[in-house]
Amino acid sequence: MRIICSTYLFAILFGFVACARDNGGEVLPAYKEPPISGPVTDNAINKPTGFWFYLSWQDITEEQIAREAPRRTVVIMQAWKNHYIPIFKKYNPDIKVLVYKNMSASIDTYELDPKTGDTLISTGVGYDYAAKNHPDWFLLDTDNNRIRFVDYNNLRQMDIGNSGYQEYWSNTVTAELIKYAWDGVFIDDVLFTVSEHHPGLKIKKYQTDTAFQTANKNMLNVVQTKLKSAGKMSIGNMTGALNAPGQWNEYLKYMDGALDEWWLVNGPGDYSGGDLWHSEMAEAASAAKMNKLILVQPHSSESDAKGYYYALASYWLVNDGNVSFSEQPVADGYYLPYTWRPEYEWNMGKPLGGYDSVGTNFKYYRRDFTRAIVIVNPQVANISINLDQTYLNEGGQRVSQIIMPPKTGTILRRIFP
Repeated sequence: MRIICSTYLFAILFGFVACARDNGGEVLPAYKEPPISGPVTDNAINKPTGFWFYLSWQDITEEQIAREAPRRTVVIMQAWKNHYIPIFKKYNPDIKVLVYKNMSASIDTYELDPKTGDTLISTGVGYDYAAKNHPDWFLLDTDNNRIRFVDYNNLRQMDIGNSGYQEYWSNTVTAELIKYAWDGVFIDDVLFTVSEHHPGLKIKKYQTDTAFQTANKNMLNVVQTKLKSAGKMSIGNMTGALNAPGQWNEYLKYMDGALDEWWLVNGPGDYSGGDLWHSEMAEAASAAKMNKLILVQPHSSESDAKGYYYALASYWLVNDGNVSFSEQPVADGYYLPYTWRPEYEWNMGKPLGGYDSVGTNFKYYRRDFTRAIVIVNPQVANISINLDQTYLNEGGQRVSQIIMPPKTGTILRRIFP
């Protein structure tokens, strides 16, 4: 038997039911917390921070930049979009503007800078240059063939363990950062498995992923040393770290931050739960403890409210100022920024500690702020929760009990006199 006191439509849209009793799930006792008497008096402004992947060849307007720059901590662009740097800085002097560069590949396409005529590419080394001058920089298969990425066939994989390649990549990218006044570099394809972009292909040099990971860390160390000497930063795409337990923190020693490109939500209905949820949350939490910037990107959309709230509530569990959140509805759809949602303007207030687990058989996770609470259920069963007081849910309804279906999250705002 199920008794529902809130609208059925809201339950469908947002993935949990308010003011309800469910005999099919585990009913948990009210969460106990230190009381807050009266209105909140702190002046803390604690809202989500976002980032913008702008990798399209299409142009954007100053009006778009003026609207979006104050909302972002980081923007990532292709090298030939450097003319937008001063415009972003005009509207947000603190924003970090990073150039996109692939570390593991060379490319056979390029663009010309409209002002200088410089050849600008999305890697640190062009294919034609390497083929003519340094053929030893290419990674080879066991038949001595150069290796194309099967998913991006204009890229050839390079030997990131080659010291000459490491030095050239570091010097060239750093010089470009200085010349065009980039704040740093976004390093794509920081890889953990040598066959990531060509499954099943046998590689001549690296017989194990462990050897390949060592080579990657050596290159990252060379790159970091050069960047730091120039006062520049780096953020790496480390999405594949879950395939290499323990390597997330090891790689992160050599960068200022990391991106998890597929964080918790892979599309409508495809959400990380259980142990996988814990692993992805642990990566974000460990990066924050290392004082690194972590960019988390769920592939949720306006039509997937359940995935959106699951990711956003999980974000608030771990965010202490070092985590930046950006939705991406379409894989590799890096052009216009995602829709700016009303919840991004909510002020959560000061955190009252970290997040805690509640319950026995099926635990949920809760974190308290002076102006709101967040709750996440990454488990496989419904969980009924008796709240300690009445809150406003995302739809503006007053709730004192909620049912959390599997893989859902909610942000509940405190009600003050």
